[in-house]
Amino acid sequence: MELFGSESFATVIAIVPKLKVNHFLSTYELVIKWNENGEFGAVPKSARNLEIEDKDGNQLWTVTIFAAKLKEYLEEGKKAGLYLRTFKYDLESYKKELQLKTEYENKVNLLKNTLATKAMYGFSELLIALMHLKVMRAFIDGVLRFGIPPKFYLGLV
Repeated sequence: MELFGSESFATVIAIVPKLKVNHFLSTYELVIKWNENGEFGAVPKSARNLEIEDKDGNQLWTVTIFAAKLKEYLEEGKKAGLYLRTFKYDLESYKKELQLKTEYENKVNLLKNTLATKAMYGFSELLIALMHLKVMRAFIDGVLRFGIPPKFYLGLV
């Protein structure tokens, strides 16, 4: 398994429901029990709230783990009901994602503008065609009712 973070420590992202924050804070250090050598999984008091919350009330927390216990911590955390994911910070990937995001936003805006222009043009053409049909129908009804040559006035508002 690839280690994330430094040689000694790894960072784990925990997805915590808002109502279970206290449960998370009381259990994240104890996911792996202390052994006779004094080894444990999580660095004590290492949980940090990232101040990110989704619409469902789930929060993101980071926990620092000893790298040697990462795999065991992830397995035991899953058994304890914690939603844990490993995290690796890669500046180059982040920059590429930002660049792709900007490119995609520009493409979406261009396509949105093109679609709006075509929709307005299509609506205009349909409205003109509808008005022509209404005038033709009114003229034909007038001729059928009042006869030929047409001796009536046709006005549309």
